[in-house]
Formats: sequence, C-alpha cells, structure tokens
Amino acid sequence: MGYQYSTEQLYDNYTFKLLKRSLMREFPYIKNVFVNFFDLGRYNTIFLNFDFDPAIWGEMYNDPMVKWLKDVTDEGGYIDLSYPTTATDMAYDEYQPIKKSIQKVMSDVFNSEAVPKELKIQGDRPVAIGTWHVNRRGGKPDYTF
Repeated sequence: MGYQYSTEQLYDNYTFKLLKRSLMREFPYIKNVFVNFFDLGRYNTIFLNFDFDPAIWGEMYNDPMVKWLKDVTDEGGYIDLSYPTTATDMAYDEYQPIKKSIQKVMSDVFNSEAVPKELKIQGDRPVAIGTWHVNRRGGKPDYTF
C-alpha cells in the first residue's frame, strides 16, 4: 500500500484541503468532508465521507428526505448512509449524474497539474466517494443504511 497518513496529516495536505473546499463550494449540501481513520490504514483508496444537509439536497434536486427519516434528523438523530438517495425517493439512475459530477470535481482537483507534486496526496492513493452523514457525532449512528 502507498504512503500512510494519519487523519491529521491528510487534513493538513494541500490537495485534501483543495478537494474539501471545491466539493463544499460546488455542492452546497456537502457541509464537511472527512475520512475515517480505520479506512486510511485498511484501503489504498481514500474514501471521502460527507456531512450533508438533506434540506439543501431536497431543494436542489426536488428530492426531500422521506418523512420518518426527516423526523429522526429533526430530532437530532444521526444517520449514516451509503448513498444520499437511500433516505429519499430518488431512483438510483437519477443519482448517477450527480455522483458523476461529484467524481469529476474530485478527479479534476486530484489530477490538477496546477498542484505541484509535493503538495499532492502521496503514495498515488486514489480518492473515492465514501458515506454520507446527517447530524454526525461521536458514537454509533442511530440508523445506518
């Protein structure tokens, strides 16, 4: 496996900071980008996880959360999702263009020739979309889908 990062080292990396800023600017429902420490040592791919705001998602894509999950999150419940559409009525096929646009931003930043090699994520570790979180906090999520 490539270069081993701690979460602090990764968060301090210029390319990671640029990825995070670009994703949050391009997709306003993404409120934070983070990695799970146990993933950094387990996989070569760096999975970028997102804290996201389902209300903004719903406005942008006319795709609100299903009522019972909205009630849970309104009460502060922590939900961990494989896909943001798991909590909505959006079909998987409808999500694909959104996913591709997120992946394109990630790829454009990650592969940008404007970023000097010494400022890139070392070890040729690719990045990929990880999980989506609503009301993330310490401990286990109230619901995981």
